[in-house]
Amino acid sequence: MKDDTCAKMLRIRFERNTMKRWMRFQTTRVTNCGEHPFPSPIFHLSYPRTDFAYHALTFGFFVDNLIMKADPKHRKIDRIFREEIAEPYGIDLMISAPSGENYRIARMNPITLNDFILGSLLSMHMHKHVGLTPAVFNDPSIRDIPLSSNMGFGNARSIAKFYGILANNGKLGNKTMLSRKMIKDLATEQSSGTSKDLGIHITMAKGVFIVNNTKDQPVFGHPGYGGQMAFADVHNEIGMAYVTNHLSIYAFGNDPNFLDLQRVFYECFDKFKFGKN
Repeated sequence: MKDDTCAKMLRIRFERNTMKRWMRFQTTRVTNCGEHPFPSPIFHLSYPRTDFAYHALTFGFFVDNLIMKADPKHRKIDRIFREEIAEPYGIDLMISAPSGENYRIARMNPITLNDFILGSLLSMHMHKHVGLTPAVFNDPSIRDIPLSSNMGFGNARSIAKFYGILANNGKLGNKTMLSRKMIKDLATEQSSGTSKDLGIHITMAKGVFIVNNTKDQPVFGHPGYGGQMAFADVHNEIGMAYVTNHLSIYAFGNDPNFLDLQRVFYECFDKFKFGKN
């Protein structure tokens, strides 16, 4: 047992250090992408427009650096999100977690071995691409890295509020987060097919997935590793979010718990909307 514990601690330490080094390397490469025609090795896998893949981490490096360069104040992505979205709209979300906020963040719990084996037998869409252990993302020094692709922290209420604003023409009171045209552009399909890295069929817009709700209506949002899901339902003008601190075997909005809750919500919503008892 002692040897197993030591091995686990060494693995966690190795992954933490690897994660930090990899992020520093990627940030340097992206920052100087004008000097490097291929900033990330993944682009060597396919020729442009022949395949596509879900860039779970690298997407944030490219987008965040482009935004920082385009911003007149050259702010980092965490500050831009805080000053332009979170604070003006009263949304309790943040990109990167300062040390003073870590007491509010739930620790990520791993998928159990039994769940993983059961999921392999029952779910063809489970997240089989297991990478870093939850212990890595429970590390405050990792959480403090400003990276939009996977260092967002918040609760279901605030995430639902964010998507709810997008689902209502980007407006909250007399403030406009995004114009109707920009939201339509955001949710317009860009790629659809079998993802080269995930091995399943996905439909991508500009940074978001396009999926169907339980009423078989298209919505746009983003699933998350371990069963998380959030989306904007423009047709019904609502935002929805389902987040947990435990990891399930699902990762593409197909967690049965979420689907059951979503189905019941829409049943109640339709009764309220159409005045049924």
